Amino acid sequence: MKKLLIATLLIVAIFVIGCQAPQELKTKIDSQAEQIKNLETKINEQAATIEQLKTDFEKHIAEFHKKPTTPAKPPAPKIKPPEKG
Repeated sequence: MKKLLIATLLIVAIFVIGCQAPQELKTKIDSQAEQIKNLETKINEQAATIEQLKTDFEKHIAEFHKKPTTPAKPPAPKIKPPEKG
């Protein structure tokens, strides 16, 4: 029974020690997490900039490129009298 307990504790200790990530891997994961946060911040800033540009564009279109409210009448066609020939 004691041998089984010792073997179990030894196996558990090996798994606990062996399954821990190395320090280099932890720092790399932390670095990548920080990069992801920075990219998310930049994406949010770009989205806000794009929304502002859309608003400015729509304002410009409404201000400078208005369609006339009444359609222009096409000129009346000139009818030539038939020529006698």
